[in-house]
Amino acid sequence: MAELSLKGIHASCLCLLFHEEQGITQAELMHRCAEDKATISRAIATLQERRLVAGSQQERSKKYRDVLTLTPEGRRIATRVEAKINQALSAVGVRFS
Repeated sequence: MAELSLKGIHASCLCLLFHEEQGITQAELMHRCAEDKATISRAIATLQERRLVAGSQQERSKKYRDVLTLTPEGRRIATRVEAKINQALSAVGVRFS
């Protein structure tokens, strides 16, 4: 993911959001990624700064329950991330979807 300037946690969040068209919350991302709240919060902040992820703009105190979705650019990047994951996994005979 280095060529996209993404860390593993960013790729994980993008892929999970890619498969959830209605969006999911930071709490759900935390659960699915098996990461702590601070890690997910930092990852989402980075993705939002890069305009790859958008939130429903709830007040700051409810940000953890904010529904997150991919922006059009986020969907494009997530597609590339999944292609790279599938390429790596196919080299070992596994498919990711």
